Amino acid sequence: MIDPILYQPQGEDGGGIGPRRESSVTFRRDAAPADNAAMLDPANQSLADALRITYRGVQLVMVLLGLAFILSGFTAVKEGERGIRLLFGEITASDLPPGFQWSAPYPLGELITVNKEGTNDLRIDKAFWVFNPTPNAADPSIDKIAPTAQLKPNEGGSGSLITADGALVHMQWQAQYRRDGVRNYTENVNDKSVETELVRAAVQRGIVQAVAQITIDDLLKQSNDEQNSVARIAKQIAQDTLDRAESGILIDKLSPTDRTPPLWVRADFAKVQSAVSNAAKAIESANSQRTSTLNGVAGDAATLLIQQIDAYELATATGDEQAQDQILARIDDLLQGRRVELDGRTVEGVVSGRVAEILAEASQYRQTTVSSAKGRLDRYLAKKAQFEANPLLMVSSEWNSALRTFLNRDSVQIQLVPAGTNSLVLHLNQDPDILRQLEEAKKRRENEAAQERRMRELMREQFKTDTSAQEVTAR
Repeated sequence: MIDPILYQPQGEDGGGIGPRRESSVTFRRDAAPADNAAMLDPANQSLADALRITYRGVQLVMVLLGLAFILSGFTAVKEGERGIRLLFGEITASDLPPGFQWSAPYPLGELITVNKEGTNDLRIDKAFWVFNPTPNAADPSIDKIAPTAQLKPNEGGSGSLITADGALVHMQWQAQYRRDGVRNYTENVNDKSVETELVRAAVQRGIVQAVAQITIDDLLKQSNDEQNSVARIAKQIAQDTLDRAESGILIDKLSPTDRTPPLWVRADFAKVQSAVSNAAKAIESANSQRTSTLNGVAGDAATLLIQQIDAYELATATGDEQAQDQILARIDDLLQGRRVELDGRTVEGVVSGRVAEILAEASQYRQTTVSSAKGRLDRYLAKKAQFEANPLLMVSSEWNSALRTFLNRDSVQIQLVPAGTNSLVLHLNQDPDILRQLEEAKKRRENEAAQERRMRELMREQFKTDTSAQEVTAR
């Protein structure tokens, strides 16, 4: 250090100019280097400690920022969604299940979620439909639109479809679709507006091609559930288009909601459809009546008997007598309920209905007739033996039996005459009560006979074959 030196100002002559006082500046001579280092150590130590703490803090902040950056890569995949992990823009994993999923944070990577379970609705209600000049009217139904003889699609008018027979038809459709292939959807679509327009274009393409394969008559009466319906064909074509585009979109349902011919000829189509509907109802009623009649006549054996009758007629037309005999034998076995081999299967006891009743009545009638004939033969033989043994007794017995039978008739009236009367004149009138009873008995017999004749006529009409329909078909 520099020692302090007292400074005394002097005059020009070297003498003092005033009293001595303390200087305002004190100079010291530097001490040894060891002494200087000792004085600087506390400051350097404080600075080093401060720098060390600051560095540790910066390290901690950097670690926390790094952890926050890494944790920012966790994304929640909701229920019904699927996740896709990207790294430097390239897909590294797809179809990740719901839950927390991690990917490299942005801008290194990204985790995209796609709603896979949700169903989207798309209506095609203007492209192929009748133009409505008053869309804001109170009643926008098609019945309120005035028909025109010309269609002008280029002037904002009607849209239509062309059928296989060159006719025009208006239709409205509704589609339901969902995202099924998450990877393809993310790579090639991944935009709601693009998705809607892509599905719309594919569906319209399928509708146009499907309608072009069917006539307008079949289209107007066709059901959506039929195997080769226009709805199924249009759905398949639209799905093939989306698959070729690798869109990852699946069409669940595509069906027409309304269809109509051009309004100018709609009334004529309605008449045709009404006539076709009535014809179908008449045919259905006839088939139902036919089935009911056949079941009532022969039961389950009706179809088999018809097949055998047709085969017999064919054998008759070809002159095959051996086949005729075999078929008649099978028909007889069917009617009698015996076991029959038909087309590799065994049939037995299937006949029922009126045929079974007629056969039962015929069998009973045969048994009754035979029994009656045998009884009359037995009585004849017995009376013949009596006559040969004692003719007078036999004749007297038959006479008495005949007289009793005659007297027991309702039309015979008996008058008792006193014994010993040789001559008697009677003026008789018939008893009114007896006449009334006789008339009632006569009417009752006539009524029973008429009912019996009516039943026989009905039975004959029931089994009579109507060939008028066959003749019309043949012509």
